[in-house]
Amino acid sequence: MIFFGWKERGEGKSALFSLLFLLCGIYGVALLLSAVPQMRWNRPAVFLLAPLPGIVLWYLNERQGKYRRLLLLAGLLGIPALAELYLFFHFQIAREIAAAILQLAGFAEAGESDVTAGVLFLLWIVAYILFLWEFIFHAHWLIYLLMSALLLAAPLFGIVPGNGAVLCIGIFQITFWTVHTLIKKSSRKRKRERRNVFSAMKIGVLMMAMAAVIFGGSLFVVERNPQWFYETAYQAEGMVQQTVKRVSGWNNQPDGGNINRGNLYPGNVDQLEVRVSDLPAETLYLQGFHGGDYGNGQWEPAMDDEIFLRMNENTLHWRYWEDSIGSMFSNLYYQMNQNTDRGFTLREHTLVIRNMETTRGQSTEYAPYYGIQSRRGRFGSMFRYYEQGEMSIDWDHMDPSMESGASWYRDIQEAYQKEAQETYTRVPREEIPRLVKLCEANPQSDLEHITAFIIDTLQHMASYSTTPGVTPLHADPVEYFLFENQEGYCQHFASAAVLMYRLYGIPARYVTGYAVDPSAFIEIAGGYIAEVTDVSAHAWPEIFIEDLGWTPVEVTPSGNNYAGYEAGMDIPALEEIAGKQQWNPDSLLEDVPQQEDNTEEPAETAVEPADPSPSAPSGVQEVSPGILLLLFALLAGAFYYVYREMQKAADRRMNVRQAFGRMLEALHYAGELPEYDGSEEGFAKRFSDVFPEESPEDIIRVVDVVRREAFGNREASPDDEAFVRDFCRKVRDSVSARQWGIKKFLYKYVKFFC
Repeated sequence: MIFFGWKERGEGKSALFSLLFLLCGIYGVALLLSAVPQMRWNRPAVFLLAPLPGIVLWYLNERQGKYRRLLLLAGLLGIPALAELYLFFHFQIAREIAAAILQLAGFAEAGESDVTAGVLFLLWIVAYILFLWEFIFHAHWLIYLLMSALLLAAPLFGIVPGNGAVLCIGIFQITFWTVHTLIKKSSRKRKRERRNVFSAMKIGVLMMAMAAVIFGGSLFVVERNPQWFYETAYQAEGMVQQTVKRVSGWNNQPDGGNINRGNLYPGNVDQLEVRVSDLPAETLYLQGFHGGDYGNGQWEPAMDDEIFLRMNENTLHWRYWEDSIGSMFSNLYYQMNQNTDRGFTLREHTLVIRNMETTRGQSTEYAPYYGIQSRRGRFGSMFRYYEQGEMSIDWDHMDPSMESGASWYRDIQEAYQKEAQETYTRVPREEIPRLVKLCEANPQSDLEHITAFIIDTLQHMASYSTTPGVTPLHADPVEYFLFENQEGYCQHFASAAVLMYRLYGIPARYVTGYAVDPSAFIEIAGGYIAEVTDVSAHAWPEIFIEDLGWTPVEVTPSGNNYAGYEAGMDIPALEEIAGKQQWNPDSLLEDVPQQEDNTEEPAETAVEPADPSPSAPSGVQEVSPGILLLLFALLAGAFYYVYREMQKAADRRMNVRQAFGRMLEALHYAGELPEYDGSEEGFAKRFSDVFPEESPEDIIRVVDVVRREAFGNREASPDDEAFVRDFCRKVRDSVSARQWGIKKFLYKYVKFFC
């Protein structure tokens, strides 16, 4: 750093600590990139070369001399200039950088091409930015935010940071933040700042060690009891979300087509008050949002208004009654069921829904199936409806008063069914290729077998969980749920079922609303009431069935079983069909690719097949061990050379006391004068006996200068400082000449005494 001085011996080590912290940041990002699935790049080579710009700039920054600032400025300007010049003449590198960024963001299929050069340039950019902001601008807060955002956003792009990446980035964050904070507190005077730099660095190293110990202990705890750890984390996340919902009034409103890409934590907040005249015998589905087209992981609103227009244009041709088509269709199944002549009167049920949402500008309207709205007021909306088990329309046996009108309703149903067959069977096949392949590989004969196959497939391929984790932004939530994560909740099960129904040619829609169990109602005077919370918020598929209209199908597991129904069919019937077919989930996926894998080398470049390394993606050209060892040796040699030069520079800037202490340290290491510390009266005479080549006058002068500065509060003159440093250096050289073997090697190349 530019505030690192070299007036004291500890400051050389503080510079090395700063380099260590910088390398942690660079390698943390590199390890994060290595976690990108299927990305092809030469990891060993990139890991060796990635820190080079940071090391070069760090050395120029720490190098002393009158041209230090000029050299540092040249490095800061020259490195990006050289990079731009290189990219200008090697445009394919720019393409690799773009490909690497697109693969990271999920906009390109990983493994399509080798992006080694692109990843290396990205890491060089990271090294340059980290150095610039940490060593020049001293603005760690921005880097802290960016690094934290990088770790937090990684799961959204399908990247699972490894332990190494988290540890390195954590060390980088903690240590630099600690060092910057401590140095700012001691920056009143430059002299004081330099004196405290080494202390700040030592505290930074201590924080690094503590972070490593805490991280290692956390890993140990998680490995010993991972279930407890994840349950605790999810409980904490859920408590935070629920608290925010209660304070802000924002709840899990099931009124949209977005498929949640995270965990689900209901706040148990009241949403609806539902009153019924009779205790329901079935689950009461209150429909709110209906999904039409699917794309980019969300459902667009249903397009019934467009269907009604096409019905009139293509089939009905009702010139004066065109505006009545929509309202007649919404009442069709209630009216026809009510007017079917059964020989007895079928009792209808009344339902009042009061929406308790008060925090949003416009509340969502909910309605039951097979019903008609009778009135709406400040106390809620009233409906008359039938349950699904009570529906049995017979067009040939209608009440005489409805015989003429029944033909109109029947025409509407036929026209709607025709348009719905086209509109609600559309599927974006290119977005869900694995689901398309699954359905194509398992053709079914009729609606019963289709429903049985869908429920059986969902039951065996996925499990219910409100904490399935995060769906990557670039992944389709349905495919990720069914083929990769295999955990999810109602939104995921319902979306998968709707798409599968459509692939089999059955008109289907995605619905969100509330599913109210009969057990939720309590008896009151004149009926029953239920307080519906967001725990009952639900999503389900609905399919269009002739003479029933849109009918809900429950596909979300309840515990280990399915508690849903489909028109004219119960769960035992579905299980019987599945048992007879004996569908095997493993065989279902034999022909379904789990991931698009384009990592094979082109035929024209493959000379001879090789055994790929288990830890490296296929198609990556590996470096031979000899080259790796050579690169490692070069890098280690560069580190050693830099450190040795720094020690020499520190020796040249020592004051008289430091130089004299360094000489005594060398003497004691060599076994010379071990009983002396330089303050004894007979030290000069004894020194002359051991080193007769040095004059007694010189050693007496050295001792006198050191004593005056140590005890006389008198700073040595420049001539005296130069004389003491030269004398001590010559003595250390003389000691080196007397050593031999391994001790001499350690004396010169490890202890750096000469």
